[in-house]
Amino acid sequence: MPEEKKTYESKYKLTPKFDFWEPDHYTEFKRLRDTYGGKANLKFLEIGAFEGRTSVWLIDNVLTGKGCTLTCVDVNPPENLKHNLSYHKDKAILVKTFSHEWLYEELVDGGGIYDFVYIDGDHNAPGVLEDAVLAWRALKIGGIMYFDDYEMKIRDPWFYVMHKEFKYNPRLSFIHPHVAIDAFLNIYRGQYELLFKKYLVGIRKLVDFGGENVDHGDDTQPKLEFEK
Repeated sequence: MPEEKKTYESKYKLTPKFDFWEPDHYTEFKRLRDTYGGKANLKFLEIGAFEGRTSVWLIDNVLTGKGCTLTCVDVNPPENLKHNLSYHKDKAILVKTFSHEWLYEELVDGGGIYDFVYIDGDHNAPGVLEDAVLAWRALKIGGIMYFDDYEMKIRDPWFYVMHKEFKYNPRLSFIHPHVAIDAFLNIYRGQYELLFKKYLVGIRKLVDFGGENVDHGDDTQPKLEFEK
């Protein structure tokens, strides 16, 4: 893993102090690679890309098949993200807008189109929940959704960077991402299979109650390796 990380970071512009990958990231994204790696015509969605550390890893390691795409939605993409995605113009789609606005427009014409959705945008609970609810509708039945930062510490440096209020009010745990993730899991219980719940939370969509008739899905989506 250290050598892989060294090679990975030598190609792209990634700021070391913004490396928030935990051991769970390596474990669970590698399982995603074992499940989807090399398959054709996959559509992945990432809400919140920042510098693109996760984005380019997914493209380099998972979305290696023909016709695969990764859509990255970020309201204020830094120059490093633009630089890093420039290596993958054939697969990377950068959407510069608020995620809830774009997701609403994306859903106007109907059902789920994404095989995988990664929720890592707004880290305030209301924003996390809004992203999850809208992105759930965009996820295929049988598709997988990952939530980041479920076990993130209130004093995590990310909060200092993106949410200055935490520096002065560290007890504001009521807007922590895990509050929104727990709420989503409770509201949508029965509609998903829980794959893991650690720093990352992973679920598989089993059913869609959003349509006029309940769609119970099919068996076209592959199972993660540890499910077999």
